Amino acid sequence: ILVWILVVALAVVWVTGPTDRAGALRRRAASAAAAVAGAASERSNDPATATWLIAHRPVLQAAGVVVAVVLLLWLNLGWFGMLLLLVILGAYEWVLARLEGPGDDDAGQPVHKDIEQSPTGE
Repeated sequence: ILVWILVVALAVVWVTGPTDRAGALRRRAASAAAAVAGAASERSNDPATATWLIAHRPVLQAAGVVVAVVLLLWLNLGWFGMLLLLVILGAYEWVLARLEGPGDDDAGQPVHKDIEQSPTGE
């Protein structure tokens, strides 16, 4: 374990150091992060992406639960780790549940649209 701690410490020192290679590595990492963020931002506004997410929502929700269970079994988590994993899973499921699909915007309307209700509600 001590060797791994030293390797990580040396990597951090090298990456944060003043050498030309470290500066180039930091610039490339920042450029790659900006490119990924830009692509994600563009895709998030794409109607095709939203349509795909809505169409695959049940599969994505089930996959989130499966990933959480696998992580729970694979990682030896304590109470705080399990709580954090459940919070992340809950946030993921909540975001997926908040996606609006076709027909989701008419909540409170009669199930059968051909049934007309009188103004008195009878």
